[in-house]
Amino acid sequence: MPLTKPTTTTTFEVGYKGLLGQRLLASVDVYRSRVRDFVGPLIVETPHVFIDPAALAPVLAHDLTANGFSAALAQATAQSLAQSLAELPLGLLSPQEIQNATDVILTYRNFGDVSFYGTDISFNYNASRSWRFGLNYSFVSKDFFAKSAKQPHDIALNAPKHKLGASVHYNDVNTGLDGEFRVRYVEGFPVNSGVYIGAVQTYTLADLDVGYAIGSNTRTSLAVQNVFDQPYRAFVGAPIIGRLMILRLVQSF
Repeated sequence: MPLTKPTTTTTFEVGYKGLLGQRLLASVDVYRSRVRDFVGPLIVETPHVFIDPAALAPVLAHDLTANGFSAALAQATAQSLAQSLAELPLGLLSPQEIQNATDVILTYRNFGDVSFYGTDISFNYNASRSWRFGLNYSFVSKDFFAKSAKQPHDIALNAPKHKLGASVHYNDVNTGLDGEFRVRYVEGFPVNSGVYIGAVQTYTLADLDVGYAIGSNTRTSLAVQNVFDQPYRAFVGAPIIGRLMILRLVQSF
């Protein structure tokens, strides 16, 4: 196996951020990335030895015939057994430096070159001194790269192709009350990171933050993530998450 080369990423990006009119703040970024010598996750690289079914089948057929099987039945049975046994490793090849001959080698390797493009868009609209509305969207062209002649294994970007968020923010400086309600959408995506292999399912969550100033030096706040207690898993191998509530009381001196 060749030595692992460092990954080189070349990204071209163009973007704009500024006010449209007096109330709308917009941000748009478009990028294209090319990743050379992509280093994949840990995989088993120990060479395994398998039975050649074409060589095993005639031997089995001869033995079955010698034990009373008809020629046709012996041939069919031998072919079936040979194909089944060919899927099982008979042994493995280990370097002399390994103390335990049954140990397998886990290592990294370069998977080839991949290219993708994407965009990030966000808008914030100040409707008044108290109300602000937000919208953001992220897109990437590919979240999975199938193996090919130049790429020996599948590559997962470990990130979703589509993410969408919206928010409503309220702030009343006279009463000291503020709050924000957010909705997040994350599209499902494949994962291949070390021992964590699988897929994250699509999920949509709502969050709520409320704060209130009690006097000039005291403030209380409540943060609720996943308001509707929708079970979801953010990454393969991570625990299932439900509603999370955090209550704070801050005193300034």
